[in-house]
Amino acid sequence: MKLSRLELFGFKSFPRRTIITFDDGITGIVGPNGSGKSNIADAMRWVLGEQSAKALRGAKMEDVIFAGTQTRKMMPYCEVSLIFDNADGTLNDPHSEVMVTRRVYRSGEGEYSLNKKQCRLKDILGLFQDTGIGQEGYSLIGQGHIDEILSNKGEERRAAFEEAAGIAAFRSRKEEALRKLQRTEDNLARVMDLVEELSGRLIPLKEQAQAAQQYILNAERLKLLDINIFLWRHDRLEERMSTLEEKVAGMKAMIARHEKDLLLLKAKRNELDAELTSQEAISDRAKEVLAELETDWQEHRLLSQRRIDELEMAQEDFSRLNQAVDKFLEEYLELKALAEKSQEEESQVSARLQSLSHTWEQEEAFLGQKSSAVATAEEALEAHRSRILKSAGSLSGARENRVRQQMMLDQATKRRDELQAERAVLEKAQDNQAGQLDAAKGRHEDAKRMMEGLFAELAKKEKEARSGHERYQEMMRDLGTLKSKIRQDESRHDTLRELSQGLEGYFQPVRQALKYARQMPKVRGVLAQLVTVPREMETAIEMLLGNTLQNIVTDDEETAQRLIDYLRENKLGRTTFLPISAISPKTLSGQERRLLDMPGCLGVASDLVDTNDVFRPIVENLLGRAIVVRTLSDAIPISRAGRQSFHVVTLQGDVMRAGGAITGGASATRSASFLGREREIKELSASILREQAVVARLAQEADATLKKLQEEDSSVAAIQAKAQDEEIGLAREEERVRNAQTALNNAKQKLDAVQGAIAQLETTIIDLQQDLSRTDNEAQAMETDQKLLAQQEIELKTALASLRQEMDLQREKTAAALAARQELSHQINFLMHDRNRLNKELSRIRSQQEKAKGDQQKLEERIEALTLSQEEDALRNISLQGRLASARDEMAGLDQKRRQIQQAQKQCSEEMEVLHQRLQEDSAKLHRSELSLTRLQDEQHALASTLWNSYELTYSAADVMRGNLSLDLPGAENEAAQLRQTIRDMGPVNIHAIEDYAQTRARYDGLTAQQKDANKAREDLNQLIERLQKEMEKQFVTAFELLNNHFGETFKRLFSGGQARLSLSDPGDPLGCDILIEAQPPGKKLQLLSLLSGGERALTAIAILFAMLELKATPFCVLDEIEAALDDANIVHFADYLAEYAKETQFIVVTHRKGTMARCDTLYGVTMREKGVSDMISVSLQNYPA
Repeated sequence: MKLSRLELFGFKSFPRRTIITFDDGITGIVGPNGSGKSNIADAMRWVLGEQSAKALRGAKMEDVIFAGTQTRKMMPYCEVSLIFDNADGTLNDPHSEVMVTRRVYRSGEGEYSLNKKQCRLKDILGLFQDTGIGQEGYSLIGQGHIDEILSNKGEERRAAFEEAAGIAAFRSRKEEALRKLQRTEDNLARVMDLVEELSGRLIPLKEQAQAAQQYILNAERLKLLDINIFLWRHDRLEERMSTLEEKVAGMKAMIARHEKDLLLLKAKRNELDAELTSQEAISDRAKEVLAELETDWQEHRLLSQRRIDELEMAQEDFSRLNQAVDKFLEEYLELKALAEKSQEEESQVSARLQSLSHTWEQEEAFLGQKSSAVATAEEALEAHRSRILKSAGSLSGARENRVRQQMMLDQATKRRDELQAERAVLEKAQDNQAGQLDAAKGRHEDAKRMMEGLFAELAKKEKEARSGHERYQEMMRDLGTLKSKIRQDESRHDTLRELSQGLEGYFQPVRQALKYARQMPKVRGVLAQLVTVPREMETAIEMLLGNTLQNIVTDDEETAQRLIDYLRENKLGRTTFLPISAISPKTLSGQERRLLDMPGCLGVASDLVDTNDVFRPIVENLLGRAIVVRTLSDAIPISRAGRQSFHVVTLQGDVMRAGGAITGGASATRSASFLGREREIKELSASILREQAVVARLAQEADATLKKLQEEDSSVAAIQAKAQDEEIGLAREEERVRNAQTALNNAKQKLDAVQGAIAQLETTIIDLQQDLSRTDNEAQAMETDQKLLAQQEIELKTALASLRQEMDLQREKTAAALAARQELSHQINFLMHDRNRLNKELSRIRSQQEKAKGDQQKLEERIEALTLSQEEDALRNISLQGRLASARDEMAGLDQKRRQIQQAQKQCSEEMEVLHQRLQEDSAKLHRSELSLTRLQDEQHALASTLWNSYELTYSAADVMRGNLSLDLPGAENEAAQLRQTIRDMGPVNIHAIEDYAQTRARYDGLTAQQKDANKAREDLNQLIERLQKEMEKQFVTAFELLNNHFGETFKRLFSGGQARLSLSDPGDPLGCDILIEAQPPGKKLQLLSLLSGGERALTAIAILFAMLELKATPFCVLDEIEAALDDANIVHFADYLAEYAKETQFIVVTHRKGTMARCDTLYGVTMREKGVSDMISVSLQNYPA
């Protein structure tokens, strides 16, 4: 296989398509400096896959495209093709001619093609694998290779030899493995941070989740019991109400019958009254007729006798009238007595009614007092329970704090023991290093005394160079340390930012709401992420705001409503929102602000918190009436002076609330609070920017220092040229002394660091032990307080039960007084009705009495007349005697009928009295039944309200959950009471902890798996690096021995004699030690490469390059001005050897030396007729002096 031709188009200074044909032997590329002849070598390097713009003498890959001149436009792309003759089938391609093409566009896009078919760079590299062509072979050798071999920097010289040994691929794989290892370490550190962060939350979350599960089981069981108890009581109330309703309906029907019978009796009584009145009128007329007849009868007797008889009759009539008047008076007095008795009874009943009304009002007042007492007792009990819950929360926090402190103490003790063991190892290593240093110094002093006079100046320069290198190494170590610190900070920053963005630690409803609101610009986020609090104020602000930090800030109420609807519809829980449009700031008054000058006051909380002006009203609403002070001793007088009208909080987190309540003591600390986490993210961002700026500055200083060191190294090399063979031993001893000193210094630094860490850990352990003791004391005091609070709760419950029993008794008394009052009201109504009836009877009797008196007066007048006319009346009396008897009989019948009517009236009145009494009794019974029914209905309504308020269930919804078995009410109530007590004893329960724990556990398990995978990957990478290291050492030693043999031969042929060898300064570390080049040109001593003349050093380097070609054969080789530093004599040796070697290898030589050109089989000239544009022309060797 051989290289046939090169085609360029738009590459660097070749804008026109240029074709260069290569024949066997040596092809020379000549031209003045700057003409572009090295661009041809760059084009070959580029088309074979070079990815470094710096290797192509550019800043970026687009620089290889023709950039244009004053008369030519820039090219949009460039293209280079290499064409190989593959007739012998060396390349793994069926074509006899293989074309490799690379094209790149100014936009940065590029492409490869093989035989004009697009392919990948991997395909190109695979095509030339094991052929010696490409980046890993020596098909392209430039001046840089000479510089690498001649360099005083061990790493640059080593790079050339490692490339020749073929371990570059191994080193590349090793470096890639190291990069992967670093990425794995970074990822592992990030995962470990996350695992540590999550593990601190996992145990409390697990406990909370278990408590929440138990709470849910208890709550569900309690709900089922409450529902079935409700159904049992509801059904019993329904049965009792049904019975009462039937009873009330029967009573109402009976009362209706009584009222109907009473109406009938009233109608009958009215009829009897009318009939009696009519009968009395008839009787009066009959009496008048009788009187007339008796008068006539007396007149018709004997005149005298008749008058006497008539007079007697008149007297008798008068007597009868007197009797009638007496009878009327007797009836009148009897009725009047009844009326007075009725009125007296009415007065007595009215007095009793007034007394009962007063009694009922007193009982009602007493009932109100009892109810108020019960409400006060219930409030006291609820407040006491709140104190119990707060005490339980503080106790739980103290216990968690103790566990955390114990873990920290154990870790610190374990770390101290590890460091003590490490200190022993380091002390032993330091002794060994000191011994080695003393031995090295001894050998070095011996050599130095021998060289003191000759190399005084050289020693001074070398000392300065070493000092500069040490400064440079120190700078690089500082730079590495700072970069490691940046990586750690970035890892920590990414971890915290991931936790913050994932809302770790926030309540589940908050996380769900914000997840839903990601595309809602009117949702600003949680309050904790919208404020910035100084580190020293974090505890105070967190204790003051509490869970308010998790409140979500929105622009308006409508946005909050949308999120609330989303949470409700998906049953995701509840949370609080802070609409900016609805919340107004709260501030201290002018008088209150004067208190800010009191001792210990740090200012208003809202002024100490930084936030965007948009959120300032919310911050002032929450913190505008809160003052931050240093200690609780400072807080008490300030709160008193302000009459407890605002909040006061200390830096330790003790809070004096408005109204006088004080919250304080030890609180459960978290690994990272919300405010602390947000603050640390911001601090890390600022720290990373500062550290990156320092890294950039140190890198610039390091580059400047390196450049200065290079200049100093050149000066030392010039001085070393005067040195002789003795320098070899001195240099070796000096290197050993430096290595031993560095190792000793490192051992001392490590030992000092370990001792400092041990002392710091001892102090930390003592502090942790003291903290642990204090925590135990605080927890013991809290447990004592908890027992006292529990006893007080029992006493409050007993008092509340007693008050409730008294209230129930008072309620029964009030109901009884009300029933008695209503019964007396019915009785008064009946008495008033009876009194009205008696008054009517009295009026009627008075009327008849007046009429009888009138008749009596008439009879008196008649007696007088009869007395005067007895004779006249006697005759008339005889004639009317018969009529008189008939009238008397009629009168007797009328009297009998009147008495019958009166008897009927009396009987009717008695029946009405009985009916009135029955009506009153039935009405009272009906009222009591209706009251009982109302109480049952109220009780049923109260049961339904309790069910709705507790579980938002109606009777129909609850009936679905009815148990199949019969309910044991006392057992169910006892179990429900025990469950309620159990739930109360559990204290506050985070229901969302179940889901939070599941998510956190899943994430923890995933991260733990990642950590395990990362550890496995780290172990695999370390094994791979170790294996690659061994393979590299083995292959390098083998290749180095062969290269040493080839170098000895090529050196003899190029120098026409002499000898040379390659050696390792430390054979035990073939990949880390310096590579020594010793040469002995003819007539000189064997000495280091640095002590040769410039030309000898260049020719020695070329000998090494030809030895490398012997080691790694290549079908063709491009030499780019590698002989530029040779003198004329050495040019001849170089050209002769090149011509001899060209029998086996095709050479393309970029040169401007005539001696080399003379040996070329083909010459191409490169010139710039137009500035910036290269052309290929014919060449005259006369223009190039030797």
